[in-house]
Amino acid sequence: MKFKLIFVQFIFLILELNNAEESFYCSFDTRLVDGDKFLSYLRNHGYGCVLFDKKHGEDSENEELFKHLQDESDFEVKYITSTGENSINPVIDSSICQKFENLEFIDIQSSSITKINSDSLSGCKILEILNLGENEISSIPDKLFDRNLRLSHVNLAQNNLTTLPENLFANNHELEELNINNNEINDLPPNIFKSCSKLKYLKINNNKIENLNPNWFESLKNLEILFSNNNKISEINSKVFNELTGLKSLYLNGNGIKTLSPEGFLGLKALSRLYLQENEITYLPENIFQDLENLVDLNLSSNKIGFISTDSFGNHSELWKLNLQSNDIKILDPNSFKSMQSLVELNLAANQILELPENVFENLRNLMSLYLGNNKLETLTVGCFKGLRSLTTLSLGYNNLIDLPESIFTPLSNLEFLHLDQNNLTTIHSDSFGYTAKLQRIYLKSNLVNAVDEKILRLAPKATLVVDVAPCVNYYVANIRQRLSKCFKNYKPRTV
Repeated sequence: MKFKLIFVQFIFLILELNNAEESFYCSFDTRLVDGDKFLSYLRNHGYGCVLFDKKHGEDSENEELFKHLQDESDFEVKYITSTGENSINPVIDSSICQKFENLEFIDIQSSSITKINSDSLSGCKILEILNLGENEISSIPDKLFDRNLRLSHVNLAQNNLTTLPENLFANNHELEELNINNNEINDLPPNIFKSCSKLKYLKINNNKIENLNPNWFESLKNLEILFSNNNKISEINSKVFNELTGLKSLYLNGNGIKTLSPEGFLGLKALSRLYLQENEITYLPENIFQDLENLVDLNLSSNKIGFISTDSFGNHSELWKLNLQSNDIKILDPNSFKSMQSLVELNLAANQILELPENVFENLRNLMSLYLGNNKLETLTVGCFKGLRSLTTLSLGYNNLIDLPESIFTPLSNLEFLHLDQNNLTTIHSDSFGYTAKLQRIYLKSNLVNAVDEKILRLAPKATLVVDVAPCVNYYVANIRQRLSKCFKNYKPRTV
């Protein structure tokens, strides 16, 4: 039998020797081989083959190994791949699996493949991994995977697919990962994943999908991660994810989502990470996330949310990270974050916040990072930072702050980094700080500061002021007495 051109372009295989403890990677140029002479080439010219011993982790030219290969039964080809450097037959036919029936891994990525026949993989009955990504395939035969009962990982990303056949995975009960990112898919058949009860990772990013069909997920109890970024989904409908009881991470970024149904995330009891950034969400329905009892990371950045109410997040005592950056929030309800006792990071930067209510963060006793930069704050309400005993980083840069009220930072006994850059501050009072012995940096660039209370020397003995007035860039507070007059124009010493 003559091998077709597609074989002589594959140059990387795994050979598994019978009665041997190790498998070896073997790299050689099969373009030097002609048809039937392929196997005899391995036997007779093995001395030119570089072997990778997985057990000892080293390369060696092992001439003795191939002296023991007497016929085809002495070895099996497990892995075959294309270099992607040369054009090969653009059509995959059945000859690969006819000759190498024990293939476990086929990797033909970036090889300008345009078509795959319905019987192309029928002979590869123990195939586990198939990579056909970054080709030019526009359609997949209905029964392509019918005989690949062990198939566990399939990559069809970055092709020209517009849909997939309804029965494509009907016999693939072992499928664990499917990647169909970067295609032209606008819809999938309702029951396409009916037999895929072991599917754990599903990637459908960068397609043209307009609606998530709840029928897709009916059998996917074991799905752990769903990626559906950058599609055209405008609404999350009621109970669409209701059957995904094992889902841990859900990615819905960049879809243009405008509406969230009040029951849109119902059933997601195991979900720990939800990413909804770069959409057009304007409103969070009351208790929209109430069913997400294990949620630890919620990203709603780059939307159009205008208000955070008492009931926006419900009771989420396990939430660690909440990102609301780059929205249109103007007002914070005093009880907005009342139930988030475990929160470690809260990002409210790049909104339109005018005021921080008293005690708004009072229950966030574990919060370590609070980002409030690039808002519209002109003053800080006394008591707004009450309760933040674990806070180490506070960002208030790029606001319109004119003054810092007395004792405003006193509750922040563990504060290390304070960002006050790009405001309109003229004076830094020691009364604003209390005893902040752990403070390491105070960022004051692009302000109008011309006076600093020397009492800060005792209240923040380890701190460094970061300013942008030459020659005092990044200098230690300990040198204030000698250098303040050089750093700040019209400086006048202040003591209390």
